[in-house]
Amino acid sequence: MRAIAVLFVLVWHAGVPWLPGGFIGVDVFFVISGFLMTGILHRELMNTGTVSIAKFYARRARRLIPASALTLVVTGIATWLILPPTRWWSTGQEIAAAGAYVVNWLLASGSTNYLAQDAAPSAVQHFWSLSVEEQYYLVWPVVIVGLGLVVRRFREVSATKLVLGLLVVAFVVSFGWSVLRTPVAPGPSYFVTTTRIWELALGGIVAMTMATWGRLPRMLAVVAAWSGVAVVLATAMLLPPSVPFPGWIALIPTLAVAVIIAAGPAAQDAGPVRVCRNVVVQKIGAMSYSLYLWHWPVLVIGGYLVTGGISDLSVTMGVLLVLLSVIPAALSYYFVEVPIHTRRSLSTKSSLQIGALGIVVALVAGGAVAGAGLLAERSAPRPVYTSASSPVDFGAQRIGQPGFDSLTAGQAISPSPLVAADDNPPVYARGCQQGFASSEPVACEFGNLDSETTVALIGDSHASHWVDAMEYVAQQRGWRLITFTKSSCALIDATVINRGAPAPICSEWNAHVMSEIEQIKPAAVFTSNIDYQVSGAVDNHAAMVAGMASAWTKVTSIGIPVFVLRDTPASGVDPADCLAGHLDSPNLCATDRASAFGTRGLAQLEAAEIAPVKVVDVTAAICPRDPCSPVIGDVMVYRDRTHMTATYSRSLGPTLDAALPNV
Repeated sequence: MRAIAVLFVLVWHAGVPWLPGGFIGVDVFFVISGFLMTGILHRELMNTGTVSIAKFYARRARRLIPASALTLVVTGIATWLILPPTRWWSTGQEIAAAGAYVVNWLLASGSTNYLAQDAAPSAVQHFWSLSVEEQYYLVWPVVIVGLGLVVRRFREVSATKLVLGLLVVAFVVSFGWSVLRTPVAPGPSYFVTTTRIWELALGGIVAMTMATWGRLPRMLAVVAAWSGVAVVLATAMLLPPSVPFPGWIALIPTLAVAVIIAAGPAAQDAGPVRVCRNVVVQKIGAMSYSLYLWHWPVLVIGGYLVTGGISDLSVTMGVLLVLLSVIPAALSYYFVEVPIHTRRSLSTKSSLQIGALGIVVALVAGGAVAGAGLLAERSAPRPVYTSASSPVDFGAQRIGQPGFDSLTAGQAISPSPLVAADDNPPVYARGCQQGFASSEPVACEFGNLDSETTVALIGDSHASHWVDAMEYVAQQRGWRLITFTKSSCALIDATVINRGAPAPICSEWNAHVMSEIEQIKPAAVFTSNIDYQVSGAVDNHAAMVAGMASAWTKVTSIGIPVFVLRDTPASGVDPADCLAGHLDSPNLCATDRASAFGTRGLAQLEAAEIAPVKVVDVTAAICPRDPCSPVIGDVMVYRDRTHMTATYSRSLGPTLDAALPNV
């Protein structure tokens, strides 16, 4: 089963399209781990009346930490040598968190941060599942010891029933929480321990009831075991990664794994165990830990080495890199994992010391990489303008000048790629970019706050990145600009899909904003947005068009004109990472015009033919020629793949001002 689990993960991470649900390999691991660890602890409890926590921790430390610490240290060195400085700070943090086995919580925190949504995955992101398991290993033995004390105090209490009962409670509570929480917050729910414990508890429940399963009729056991295999394979091949996970749907593959384990002894050689006895399968299973540790760093760092950050990794290259990762995995397995794990002369104290040393080394490695990244960021030049009153003679205002879309000799890019991710519109720093969880509108005001002419900017982050340009226009025209923006929520009369789940909270936010607009009665409303998946839509494009047209018409029906800022083209690569590695040749990071535009803004144009609104299109100043350069007038156009830097947005101010009619 371990072989199947690790192969699922490796094939999925390589990008092979016929295994979209390969991520369930981690869930297979969880059930297996829960089964094995609970079985070991229960047997010790029954044989001795207690569990030696020190010896258990020592065995886990000897088995897991040396190989993981080696992986983290090598990954840290490779990150510093190969990856651009833009990734050092985040990767260093995650290396340290992975070394302390808490990286799942760090990743969960990052998944709730809208500004981090487009960030490249770190080379140690896969340590999240190991963190979940280690947290389980840390707590569960202590609980077992506590149950042993209860049994000693109350002789009539059955240790087996106590353990089983607690596992059932853990399963029910954690599974219930997973079902409730996953649709609401699918990003954090994927990583946090509380939504995953039930999978480990399920394995434990199987371990505690094996005597019962062993009495199954052989034919029934054979059918059940092979049916479980079929369900696991079907789930891996059919489950799309866009489905909120774990949630209730994770019960399908995990129950199937539980059935395979439970029916195995009764099925005997007629069951899946026959395949598991294959020499190759056994070797993959034995090496599964090392394969899991090494494949992802090789994919991430090797992928950057191959592409230079100027293109995405192909499936073929992904498969080749996964195959290449077998080399460090084998070296780690034969020279680190096996020798230390099987060395009988190591005492409990020595094993714990080895574990502690491994954790410290990983923390130091992560801290060193993060520190290098922090120093690089602090030494990076700041953006070219420091206030809203700064003259606009950069960026888009240099279009048409010789070499406008390449870097001027001796001139630094503004903002530096090292800090571009932080070059956000002021609504973020001022706390008026509403986050995912709230439907309450939060307003910011710009321009002439005493003006009798008020205009409003409404929409998602693709409205927010126009704030700096709109602020310039407001200053020039003496307007009071008020913003109502919310991450991943457009001005649309439809329920959109956010992070894999319907987001009625966006519809609630729209209703609240509409109430605000009715009270304020601005002279005009400006809006923009990216395209979304619409919940329940058969024709998504048509649903987007109808939803936007309906929402815009509601505004115009109360006498307020609406101006739609056409959505911007996108970068085909992570611009900060790419430019950090190619400062001397920024055009290597350019995106061909057809790919940059794709279908972006087309739904807006069609909706504008239905609703009585005006489209304002200044995208020619964002991609003035083919290919679309990431640098215009010595300014980075994008802070990530889809959002403009605040600096470039500011440079679009005069262009936008010229394109807008009088209000």
